[in-house]
Amino acid sequence: MQITPATVLDVARRTADKLQTTYELIKEEVRKSKQVAADETGLKVKGKSFWLWAFVSLTSILFIIRKSRGQAPIKEVLGNYKGRLTCDGWTPYNQVVKIIQRCWAHLLRESKWYAEKYEWQARVVYEGLCRLFNQIKASLSKSEELRKKLYKNCILEMQFFISSCSPHKELRKFAEKLENGLEQWFTCLLHPEIDMTSNKAERALREPVVQRKISSLWNEKGVRIKETIMSVLATWNLRGLNTFSMLRQTLSS
Repeated sequence: MQITPATVLDVARRTADKLQTTYELIKEEVRKSKQVAADETGLKVKGKSFWLWAFVSLTSILFIIRKSRGQAPIKEVLGNYKGRLTCDGWTPYNQVVKIIQRCWAHLLRESKWYAEKYEWQARVVYEGLCRLFNQIKASLSKSEELRKKLYKNCILEMQFFISSCSPHKELRKFAEKLENGLEQWFTCLLHPEIDMTSNKAERALREPVVQRKISSLWNEKGVRIKETIMSVLATWNLRGLNTFSMLRQTLSS
């Protein structure tokens, strides 16, 4: 069957139009959710730099594609957010959301990189952070009193890691990272329902990242189409629904 690019675009556009209401409901569900994991990655639209944002709640996955990597996309999605956000510590998140858990997966990966490159003090810090991570993870089911006590101890231990890194030129940037998010590394001890990592958002971005290697959007008309269809299919999949059946049902309704 021969089909032109213009026809493909029209079919995709009409599909996105049908899914728009579902997309808006997903956006509303994410905004009202008590906890969200967020991440972002670069994307090309007609050769220009855009950002693909992923916001993942317990039951929904929302993608938006915007020119900005600043506060605007976060405010657009979360508004005056009162819940808990797990993210990588990118500054605009802090400027919008009050309660943040910084991602330990990002932290341990970066710490491991320093340990493999510089050894010595960097390895001591990496091993200490791994131990601290496991200790926190094992304590999330403990009583509030014990978690609060551990929270204070963790702050002190992280300050020790910071002072251990600061004298070394190669580790000063990493020390600043630890210090800038000092209390946010341990938010989960005060709010144990929140995830310690933003792995959910990272996993949500994997498929779009693979797609990015294959092709890019030809024009900005495709932005709404891509973010809408991706969000709806990913959300249905997260909820354990048959995406083909759901899409067929929605398009024929």
